[in-house]
Amino acid sequence: MGACPDYRASRQWSRREWLRVGATWLSGLSLPRLLAAESNSAARHAPRGLILLNCFGGPSHLDTWDMKPDGPSAIRGAFTAIPTSIPGEIVCEHLPGLARIAKHLTFVRSVTHDRNVHGGAVGFALTGTRTADPGIPGVRGPDASAEDHPAIGATVTRIAPARGDLPSAVTLPWDLIDGQDRFVPGQTGGLLGRAYDPWFVRGDPNATEFRVDGLAPPPGVSLERMDLRRGLRDALVEQQRRLEETAGTRSLDAYYAQAFDLLTSAATRAAFELADETPALRERYGRNTLGQSCLLARRLIEAGVRVVQVNASGSLFGDYGWDTHGDNFNTLKDKLLPRFDPAFSTLIDDLQARGRWADTLVVCLGEFGRTPKISTNAGREHWPQCYTVLFAGAGMRQGFVYGRSDAQGAYPAESPVTPEDIVATIYDTLGIPPSTLLRDAAGREHPLVRGRVLTELFA
Repeated sequence: MGACPDYRASRQWSRREWLRVGATWLSGLSLPRLLAAESNSAARHAPRGLILLNCFGGPSHLDTWDMKPDGPSAIRGAFTAIPTSIPGEIVCEHLPGLARIAKHLTFVRSVTHDRNVHGGAVGFALTGTRTADPGIPGVRGPDASAEDHPAIGATVTRIAPARGDLPSAVTLPWDLIDGQDRFVPGQTGGLLGRAYDPWFVRGDPNATEFRVDGLAPPPGVSLERMDLRRGLRDALVEQQRRLEETAGTRSLDAYYAQAFDLLTSAATRAAFELADETPALRERYGRNTLGQSCLLARRLIEAGVRVVQVNASGSLFGDYGWDTHGDNFNTLKDKLLPRFDPAFSTLIDDLQARGRWADTLVVCLGEFGRTPKISTNAGREHWPQCYTVLFAGAGMRQGFVYGRSDAQGAYPAESPVTPEDIVATIYDTLGIPPSTLLRDAAGREHPLVRGRVLTELFA
């Protein structure tokens, strides 16, 4: 394979003026759909969509949804447990919404793996396949690579793309960047090629000035827009030449008009019009980046997008980062859980109220949990040995707990589950056999995922 693309450079390059209209196309809006046309006859168009809520940094399972209130103080932490709508099950006091909707969820409390570095763990969690470079604990994480397994959205784009004017997969509202400014694995088309990257929508949906580049012309620049279109056409020709040289892809000439129509379609614009929602519903989700991103995810799925990944954080720390090495309890209480709880619980309520429950799978995960023992600075360290993943909708059992951690929340005590199993179950639910073989640009075959489908989770 060739050298890995510089994803950080591509983010800077996409800001160039001439790409106001067309950068999104090149980064994965319509190109994946068009290049996937050759596989449409073999695609399995399952009616289900996926909303993947990714809590980047690794949420503390012990302080959220797998509490140990009877454990020693060095383990149980500062929070009180409250009952949920599942008899005998508890969650953190700062998750009242989750406690209420628990009867609609499946908790998988025995997920385990061996990747202790964020990038390697994220790549494993989001693709079900270990990255070739695991990173070095305490030193560095791996960069995204053209040899990585594809993101779930990229696979869906390749095998079972959406129909209509919208993209098959969207990731928002920010990229995953580790503490050393590395673009984390598991977000792109990987070995399938950049053509299958999900469409990255970068921006805060809660901002009054939020807009998606390319979906509407800047005010008063119609002539300039025509010039931009010509510039885009020239860029597409150059992109076509590079693609044909590196990946042997078919000509894009026949698809140019369709690709540009996709960028400017009424359906695409309408899906992003959060102002069409009632102020009361927007308040229920939370007037913040995460809350409005979850609402936007519901709108995109409802419009026909197959996979929407909401990154609850784009970096490890700050107001949305879950990497709580220090001040774990205040960070969870004051920043993370007050945003997460209304966003997630309202998403579940909203999908049910709008009749999308049966055909939308919701998965909430992080790349690992946190250590049972609290550190001297009131934090918890990385802990991939045991953590929890949440499932909902799309035929999943409701009010169900699968697996169990031990008394300290340190290791699975029952029914261990790996990221391979989690991802295999997601693919199966979306109608894609986990045994599917992928072909990279060189024609080599790769198993999609080697995990076991967790049929126990299905109703």
